[in-house]
Amino acid sequence: MATRKSTAAAIAGLDAMTATIGTSGVLQVFEGTLPATCELADAGTLLSTHALANPAFGGAVDGTDRATATAGSIGDDVSADATGTAQYFRMKTSAGGAVQFQGPVTITGSGGDLTFDTVNFTAGGLVTITSFLLHLDE
Repeated sequence: MATRKSTAAAIAGLDAMTATIGTSGVLQVFEGTLPATCELADAGTLLSTHALANPAFGGAVDGTDRATATAGSIGDDVSADATGTAQYFRMKTSAGGAVQFQGPVTITGSGGDLTFDTVNFTAGGLVTITSFLLHLDE
């Protein structure tokens, strides 16, 4: 059984985690295999890069058995870098910066951490993220 946290501890923990993005964070979307840890190099093909708001996330709030933080405005990538199928994302402190979060990408309704209406990207095409949430279990 996992260690349980109080609501206050989960909220404080998620706020501390999201603060690691800093003031010039980016979200990058890749085709390829999700690296085993955030410390490993990017793998596969970079499909799109999105600027994050400053701050990247609003303050965490209490959810059902977890704290939830909602990303601020995420910029569009008005010209996707490559054609491919989006499979994972990485949130970094800046382009080329340290990876703070990573996870799977799916189509809306399929349960990924980051969802799109389509995971099929076209080079030069518009890529828009409408919302993104991070969670920390209590």
